[in-house]
Amino acid sequence: MSHHKLQELRGRREFMANIGRGMLTASVGSTMALDLGLTKTFAAG
Repeated sequence: MSHHKLQELRGRREFMANIGRGMLTASVGSTMALDLGLTKTFAAG
């Protein structure tokens, strides 16, 4: 498999993983998702 195809597959997997995390976050709530380590913490400022 070519290098370009491998990068494309990795990008798709990461994209789908982000969608899955977003769906889980929406279903359990942002506080629970943060407690479970499913979301990143962003500092204000």
